[in-house]
This record gives sequence, structure tokens and C-alpha cells, in this order.
Amino acid sequence: MKEASQLLLLLPGARSPLAGEPTGRKRSESGVALVVALAATALLTVLVFDFTFSARLQWKKAAAGVKARQAELLADSGVYVAMAALQLDAAIDKTSGSNGGSDWLGETWAAGIPPMETGYGRLALRVEDESGRLNLNRVNLPVPRVALERLLESQGLESDFSGPLQDWIDKDDRVPANRDGAESSWYRSAEPPYLPRNGPLLSFAELALLRGMDADTLRALRPFASVLPLAVARVNVNTAPPEVLAALHPSLDDDLVLGRLLQARASAGISSWQEVLSAAGSSVAAAKSLLGFKSSWFRVRSSGAVGDTYRSVDALLNRQEGRIHIIYWLRRHGPNLGGMDAPGLGGLDDLDLPDSGRAGTL
Repeated sequence: MKEASQLLLLLPGARSPLAGEPTGRKRSESGVALVVALAATALLTVLVFDFTFSARLQWKKAAAGVKARQAELLADSGVYVAMAALQLDAAIDKTSGSNGGSDWLGETWAAGIPPMETGYGRLALRVEDESGRLNLNRVNLPVPRVALERLLESQGLESDFSGPLQDWIDKDDRVPANRDGAESSWYRSAEPPYLPRNGPLLSFAELALLRGMDADTLRALRPFASVLPLAVARVNVNTAPPEVLAALHPSLDDDLVLGRLLQARASAGISSWQEVLSAAGSSVAAAKSLLGFKSSWFRVRSSGAVGDTYRSVDALLNRQEGRIHIIYWLRRHGPNLGGMDAPGLGGLDDLDLPDSGRAGTL
């Protein structure tokens, strides 16, 4: 029997009872363990990558938020600088009586701040005198209406929105038969429908809602027009663009007269009607009720930049007896010194800031 058992062990596939499991099964189990280990490693790699990516993404978001907040604070600081400059100007006028208390483009507030490095980012600032522009809320009065039409004609702009502007401001819902216009029936048919204010404009941007208004006209009109309370009737002769002065009254629409006025205001500003007559002559006497020498309304545009992140503020300030009242304070993404109430520049270095030394040639 012993010899037979030994012979059986020689047969293919035969094994000894003491030999344990076959070698093929051990290899199979080792392969499974390797696959499990590789799968676990791959899963851990994915989890680590996802965690790292999420952490990096959150860090970038946090960094972008910090930069945006810094740029926003820079833009805010620009408005506060403008407010301080306007208050200082009022205090100087009150104590020294310089320039007869007039406001002109050679004063500190009008110089603005060209793009400058602050240590925390870049800042640019521009202060504009809204009292040196046509007040569109007075367009329903005969003289301002004619002045607006003259201005539009001089700039080659369509006057199609003049009638709709009058209807937007007036309190009735009737379009006069002698001109084009638009009242609630027209605006209700717009998509989406809306209604006219039937009251004074609250901001220049509101003009975009008028029938016949387009973006090009808005851009072209912005340097010459403002939206102020109805009581603001006079235009500051020291800060008004020559195009506005020429449109105000036919007697001012003369190159020689305008040239003399610009020259007179360039050195120290005009502070009295007598100075106007001395510079331009008695022919401008009919425009006396239209011109002033002081300003109370200022538009401030301030832009801050931290790296490639831009924030800006567009503010309207009212100065009364040396105190500054904020009428509106609008924060925007991107720089806002492209010439109207919308960001249009790629960077602060593109800003077109005025040089106070060119005050007489604006």
C-alpha cells in the first residue's frame, strides 16, 4: 500500500495531504489584494486632489474677496478726499474771501487725482461741477428748452428725445399737438412695459428710459448736462464748457465773446457780473439771469485698483454753507471714469483727467 500511495503522488494534479493549498489559489488571492490596494490608493488620491483643489479654490475666492474689498475702500476714500477738498475750499472762501467766493477750475477740488500708487493699490479721482451744465429738469421752461435744443444742434445730436423728456417730467398724461412726445400709453406698449415718472429726473442714467434715447446720445450729452433740483437755474460761468455757454443765450454764441470769457476765468475766476461785462461787453447783458459764479452740486467719480481688481464709486454731493450732503453714493465694478455713468475702461492708466492749468480751454 505504501508503494501505491507513492505512485499516486506521481500522477498529474496529485498532492500530499500535508502539502496545504495549491499554489494557483495563493496567487489568485494575492492578485485580489493588489487590486484592492490599488483601488484604495486611487480613491485616496482622488480625495486628496479634490480636497486640495477645493482648498485652493476657497483660498483664491478669499484672496479675490480681499482684493475687491481693498479696491472698494480705496474708491470710497477718494470720495472722502473730494469731500474734504470741497469743505476746505468753502472754509478758505469764508475766511479770506478769495476770488469773491466764486468756484472755478483752478481750485484744488477741480484738479482731481491722476492714477497714483497709495501703498495699498491705485487710486484715481475726478470732481466735476454739475452747476456748470444744463439742468435737464428745467427743460419744460422756455429758456432752458431752447438752450437744450441749441446744444443738441451744435453737437450734431438728434433732438427726438426733447419732447419725450418734457413729457417724462411734466405731471400730465397728454402729448401736445405741436410736438412729438411720449406719455404712459407709449411706455405701456414697451417690452417690458413701464410708466414715465411724471416728475423731475432723479439721475442722469434715468434718461436711458426715454423714448428716442440711445447710448451714443447719452455719452455725447453727459459732459454738458446735469440732473439737479428744479430750483437750480444758473450755470456757473467759471466751470461751464464753452458749448454750454454758447447754447445758453444767442449773445454768448460768439467766438470773440466766448474767448474773452474763457480768458477772464482762467487766471482767478469770475466773481461778479461786472467782471463778465468787462470781459465780454454789454452785449451779454440779456444773459445775466442765466449765469452764476458759485457752485453747490458736484459729481465725484473715484476708482480704486488692487492688482487687476477694480471698484469705483459715483457720488453726487451738495455743498451748503460749507457742509457736504451726500445725495447718492453708487458703487460699481470696474473703473467709472470713461465719461458717463457706466464702466468703459480697461484700466486706470487710460483715464482722461483734466489739468487745472488748462481751465481756460476746456
